[in-house]
Amino acid sequence: MKKTGVFVLRTLDDAQAIEAYAKGCRTAAVIGGGLLGLEAARGLLSLGLQVTVAEKTSWLMAQQLDADGARCCSGPWSGWAYRRCLKRV
Repeated sequence: MKKTGVFVLRTLDDAQAIEAYAKGCRTAAVIGGGLLGLEAARGLLSLGLQVTVAEKTSWLMAQQLDADGARCCSGPWSGWAYRRCLKRV
């Protein structure tokens, strides 16, 4: 099912389509706080959008980091002007 403004990010063509669409937007939501989700969020932030990252776990990059690792590595994205929606434990 194709929905206007809803994208997947798998290829360069996908990224270009997201960028083209985002240029006409003020806000964006990224579903998934893993590596690709954070890269997508950063790209959207660089276009001037207000970004919300929704993640089903209690911390970002849960596939790459455990909770302690996420706390240690949160510095690089802590200064980003984005909103996080994380699962509460």
